[in-house]
Amino acid sequence: MLKKQNLQKKEFVKINSAAEFQTEFAKIEETEITTGFHMTMKMEMPEMGFEKFDMNIYYLPGATEDATPTIAAKYDFNMEYEEEMTMAAVGTMYDVDGYTYTDATINMTAAGQTMNYTQKQKAESGTDVVASMVSMYEMYTDLGSILTMMPDFEDLEGVEFYKSTDGTQIKIVVAPGTELDGMVAEQVEMTIEFAEGKVTGFAMVMKATITDGEVIIPMNMEITLTQFAGEIELPSFEGYTEAEGSGFPGLEF
Repeated sequence: MLKKQNLQKKEFVKINSAAEFQTEFAKIEETEITTGFHMTMKMEMPEMGFEKFDMNIYYLPGATEDATPTIAAKYDFNMEYEEEMTMAAVGTMYDVDGYTYTDATINMTAAGQTMNYTQKQKAESGTDVVASMVSMYEMYTDLGSILTMMPDFEDLEGVEFYKSTDGTQIKIVVAPGTELDGMVAEQVEMTIEFAEGKVTGFAMVMKATITDGEVIIPMNMEITLTQFAGEIELPSFEGYTEAEGSGFPGLEF
């Protein structure tokens, strides 16, 4: 169930102008994915504490407006909170029927002390951490929100626009060395997939250097989002123990 998926590869032709790209983009009338979806995220920003942050997520909305969603995720991350304090974790997380189930192997280092342990626990859903993760997933299902985070490509040199020959995808490609609102691009691409006037997925690769005064911050981020209408296969959850308090087991960050 937690295998990664990608957008279908297409043949592309170059669009001659930003205006023509806008014409193609205007064909997308609904820019938010309201069905289930699958998202993969990979991020590296060592100077900001994100040595490694990989997530592979499936999300299905509840059958009714009041029903809770079902979420399955696989994660692998290594983060540095402050000097001499790190946390690395590999595991799976399921959020279903009011409970969050986490099976994680965790390594923590602080003040020269190292602790390794395994958790197989459940906690009540609705904690701040779970809520913030759900909010993150849903943010990336709204193409409008994504585009507000991006610079105005129409006014930039070194930007090229493409559309697939079958008319189902459009793509923005930024040439290496292009300056993007405080960043210098190394590899920046965004592909949008749509059908019948609705966005059905997107993929973004953003490798760039952020220049914050004299501080240089390399960033590497890859996100892929596709519609998902299948079923999430859940384990039996036998052997999961009740977590103390309302914390989110295995992902206290």
